[in-house]
Amino acid sequence: MSSYIFRLITSAVIILMIHISGDKVTAQPSFATEYRCLGDNYTNPSQFQVNLNKVLSSLSSDITASDRKFFNGSTGNNLDKVYGILLCRGDITQETCKFCAETAISELTERCPNTKEYITFYTYCMLRYSDKNIFSVMEEKPEITLHNRESYTNPKEFNEIAAQFMKGLVRIATTNANPSETLLFATGEIDYSSTSIIYGLVQCTPDISTSDCNDCLMGAVVNISSCCYGRIGGIVLRPSCNIRYEPYLFYDYKQETNPGPLPSSPPPKPNVTATTGDTDMDDITRIESSRFDLNTIKAATGNFSNDNKLGKGGFGYVYKGTLSNGQEIAVKRLSINSEQGKKEFKTEVGLLVKLQHRNLVRLLGFCLEGEEKQLIYEFLPNGSLDQIIFGLEPLFIHFEFYLSLSNLSTIRLWILSNLDPTKAANLNWETRYKIIGGIAKGLLYLHEDSRLRIIHRDLKAANVLLDEENNAKIADFGMAKLFDLDLTQGNSSKAVGTFGYIAPEYVLHGQFSTKSDVYSFGILLLEIITGRRINQFYESESSEYLLTYVWRHWEEGTALELMDQTLRENYIENEVKRCIQVGLLSVQDVIERPTMAKVAQMLANDTTIPESLPPPAVFSHSRIQLNRFPESDTSTSA
Repeated sequence: MSSYIFRLITSAVIILMIHISGDKVTAQPSFATEYRCLGDNYTNPSQFQVNLNKVLSSLSSDITASDRKFFNGSTGNNLDKVYGILLCRGDITQETCKFCAETAISELTERCPNTKEYITFYTYCMLRYSDKNIFSVMEEKPEITLHNRESYTNPKEFNEIAAQFMKGLVRIATTNANPSETLLFATGEIDYSSTSIIYGLVQCTPDISTSDCNDCLMGAVVNISSCCYGRIGGIVLRPSCNIRYEPYLFYDYKQETNPGPLPSSPPPKPNVTATTGDTDMDDITRIESSRFDLNTIKAATGNFSNDNKLGKGGFGYVYKGTLSNGQEIAVKRLSINSEQGKKEFKTEVGLLVKLQHRNLVRLLGFCLEGEEKQLIYEFLPNGSLDQIIFGLEPLFIHFEFYLSLSNLSTIRLWILSNLDPTKAANLNWETRYKIIGGIAKGLLYLHEDSRLRIIHRDLKAANVLLDEENNAKIADFGMAKLFDLDLTQGNSSKAVGTFGYIAPEYVLHGQFSTKSDVYSFGILLLEIITGRRINQFYESESSEYLLTYVWRHWEEGTALELMDQTLRENYIENEVKRCIQVGLLSVQDVIERPTMAKVAQMLANDTTIPESLPPPAVFSHSRIQLNRFPESDTSTSA
C-alpha cells in the first residue's frame, strides 16, 4: 500500500509540474516508475558526486541537439569515474525524451541518495549510472516485471500467441535494414481474434550487438510465461532491453512495423474477464498524460479560426488543427452552454482513453481550462462516410425527443448542408466491403471485447470516419451509455439519436440494448450498398420505406438491382447478397435480431443465413411528423 501511495504522490507532483509549465507546446506525459538502488555508497560531498552531476547534465543537454534516442557519457578517473546511460523509447519526440530525462534526474537523489549504481525505468525512458563500465555490456539483471490485473480465460492459448508475436518483433528489431542508424527497436500489432488485438514493443540499448540484443529480448519473452501468464498486458524491464504488450495502442502508431504472420491460423476468439472498482495508477497516468493546455490548442487551430472549422456536432463545433510537430488533429470544442457538464466530460475522457481499437477514432487528449472543454482526436483526412457515399443530398435530420407513455413530444432537428456528389465513385465494392467489416469489428469491440461494455446509441454514416487508407473508424461516443460488465440493456426517458437509425423499441418504449446498435448497423449496411440514405425515403409521403424496399427486392430475387449505380460493374455477387441478408436480419424485431458477435460471424461467412427473411421491424403503424427548422447547420463528428 505504501508503494502505491508513493507512486500516486509522485504522479500527482509531475502532473502539477506539467500544468505549471505554460511554455510547453504539446501535451507532456506523466510517468509510472520503477527503480533500483545498487552498489556501494559515496560520500557527500565528494568527487564522485561532482562527476555524477556532470554526466547527468550532459545526458540531458545532448537531447535537444540530436534526434537520437540513446545517450551515454562518462567522466572522472579511477574510483571516482562515473558512467551514465539514457535510453528513450524509439517512438517518442525529443521533447518528451528530454522531459522524461529531466524528471528522472530530478528524482534520482531523493530515491537513492549516495549510491554508486542506480537504474530507473519510466514509461518513456530509462536512466542508469554506475561506477563500473556499463557501455556495450549486455546485462539482464536487475529484471523488473509488471502485468495487467486482467486475464484471458484461456491463458495457455494466449501465451503461445503472444510469445510468437513478440518473437516476431524481436526479429525485426535485430535485423534493422539500416545498420548505420540501428535503433534495435520495433513495434507492431496482431489480431488475436476477429476483434481483439495485441500491441507490442521491444527495444534494446543500441550500444550492444544485435546478437546480444536478440539474447536479451528473447530471454525477456520467455519470462512472459512466468511473470505475466495469461495477463492481457505485461512488461519486462532489463538494463539492456525491455518488452511490453497490451490490448490497447500505447505507442505512436506511425512507428509501427509488421512482425509478419503467425506460423499457424489464429485461435478461436477468447473471452476476456475484466475487473472494475478503484481507479489504478495506470488509468490516472493514461488520462493525465493526455492533457493539452489551451494555448497549445489555440495555436494549433488558429485560435479556432473559421477557416479551420470542420463542422458542428452534437455538443459544439469541430476544428482542424496542426500541432507544432506537424501532427494534424481534430478538436471537438464543446459549447459553453452544452448540456454535457464536467462530470460527463470526464466520463467521456476516461472512457475514450481506455478504448483502443483500429476501428475506433483515437483520442489523443483533452483540454479542460475554465469554461473550455475540448476533446482532441486524431485527424482523419478522408472525412466521414456520409460525405463520400451519399454525395449531394437535400436533407439529413438529427433529432432528439422525449418519451412519455410512448407519445412523442419536443422534437429538435438539424439539417445538413449539401455535399460533394463526386466522391462516391471513388469507393468501389472492395473498399465498401472492408468498411462494413471494420464497422462491425469496432462495434463488436464496444459491445463485448472492451474493458467496459458500451452501447453507442447514435451509430450512423456521419459517425464513421475514414483514414487515408479508407479504414473505417467509429466516432462520437458523446451519447454512448456506459454499463457495468453484466449490464447491457436499459430504459431511458430521453432518447437521443438520428431519425431512421433508431430501433423501434427505442423510439416507442425507450428500451435500448446492444441490439439497438445492431439495428443501426443494419440500416448503415444497407445504405452503404444502395448509396441511399434512410432519411431520403421520408421526403415525400409516397416514398417507399428503405427497409421494405430492400426486403421486397430480396424476396423477388432482384436484390442486385439495389446496388449503388457506381458499383454495378466490379463486385462479388455472393458478398453483396450476404451483406444484404445480414442487413435485413439486423433490422428484425429485437427478439429475432442477432447480436454483433453473430453479425460478425455471418459477415465472415462462418454461419448459414436463411434465404427467406420476414419483413423488417418498421414503423408500419404510423409516420412520425417532423417540423423543419429554417436554420441549417453542418454536422461533422470528430
